[in-house]
Amino acid sequence: MALPAEREKHYTYADYLTWGDDIRYELIDGIPYAMAGASQAHQETVGEIHRQLANFLKGNNSYN
Repeated sequence: MALPAEREKHYTYADYLTWGDDIRYELIDGIPYAMAGASQAHQETVGEIHRQLANFLKGNNSYN
């Protein structure tokens, strides 16, 4: 689970819009949480699932 970036101050959506794109955050109840990126293994697995599902659906006329 992500750790809060800072606990002393509560931020607004307007504050969030001013932050740069170098680190991704999600804002929950005014507290920013740094978001971790997906690992290479996760990206490869998701890509493979997508490829196989798309191939199955393309070859199956009952889903067209």
